[in-house]
Amino acid sequence: MLATAALAAPLGDHFIGGGEAIAAFPGLNGKIAFDTNRGHPGIDIFVMNPDGSGLTDLTNTAGINEDAAWSPDGTRIAFTTSRVAGQEEIFVMNADGSDQTNLTNNPARDIEPAWSPDGKKIAFTRGSVGDEEVYVMNADGTGQTDLTNSLGWDGQPAWSPNGVKIAFATNRGGLSHSEIYVMNVDGTVQTDVSRNAAGYAGVPNWSPDGTKIAFAFRQDIYVMNADGTDQKNLTSSPAWDDSPAWSPDGKRIAFLAPVGPNSDIYVMNADGSGQTDLTPGPERDAFPDWEPLSPPRAQPPPPPLPPPPTRCRVPRVLGLLLSSAKVRIRHRHCSLGGVRRRHSRRVGRVIRQHPAPGVIRRRGYPIVLVVGGR
Repeated sequence: MLATAALAAPLGDHFIGGGEAIAAFPGLNGKIAFDTNRGHPGIDIFVMNPDGSGLTDLTNTAGINEDAAWSPDGTRIAFTTSRVAGQEEIFVMNADGSDQTNLTNNPARDIEPAWSPDGKKIAFTRGSVGDEEVYVMNADGTGQTDLTNSLGWDGQPAWSPNGVKIAFATNRGGLSHSEIYVMNVDGTVQTDVSRNAAGYAGVPNWSPDGTKIAFAFRQDIYVMNADGTDQKNLTSSPAWDDSPAWSPDGKRIAFLAPVGPNSDIYVMNADGSGQTDLTPGPERDAFPDWEPLSPPRAQPPPPPLPPPPTRCRVPRVLGLLLSSAKVRIRHRHCSLGGVRRRHSRRVGRVIRQHPAPGVIRRRGYPIVLVVGGR
């Protein structure tokens, strides 16, 4: 939700130009979470399949529930809700909508959660309209810390997929326009990367590989390199397109686009082609975020085949002394089956053997020897 109405276009009772600014965590494309006024009065968080089917209400409660942000492992969703005495707070729930838990519980306005890539922290926006800051907290709500600490509006944080940077939107350059800044995760080295002379730039969203940032600018969806170079318009629409969200595979971008007095969730290819309306209808659908699914685990390799049973390969022992013949027979996994003596000038040496050398028999097969004697 955008903090300054002057920078946004109205959408029902809310403003386009708002919503969470998050990162797409790498993985397979799962469900798309978004907020909508379908079902009953108020706004709820729904999920749907990437083709728009399978619509499911997760929050199903009175008030406003929005800014859904998937955790990097796809098991939880952080979101903003006004269910606590009308005060906006950050909650977290399981991916099926169960176990909805308040993390912030603060008299200030807490909105726009964004997970860190390791799932241990959540960045968010806190303050009053027009004077908001980017904060960070542990995933259980503890350790809430102001990162931006500046005059004006700082909001819509988005954590880079490598966990090193946080992008955010700010109007610290003046109310006539806003910029995309990037800072270290401790709030240091805050740098303007959009370098926007005029107009609204906001809702940054990192690509899964961290090389690009999609963002809303002058009513369209743009994409730029992470350092702000090579800015390209993807939508070129007369409507106010907003809130881009990369798919986890980096091939598609979801976004919202006004349709009459309401808005729908669209998807397009990462180059802006193939724009498709996923939620046609009279409802107000906004602020999408894409669930990352872990690739299926590779099946473990089959266990190695057991070694073939050791066989007796009958050695050649002719001419050897009996003691040496015994050693060689054992070495070839055979056994001595018997020794007969026969008069020979080759006293003590093997003069005949059975089986013949080179024959393969079962392990321990007995070899019969004839040894010369007087």
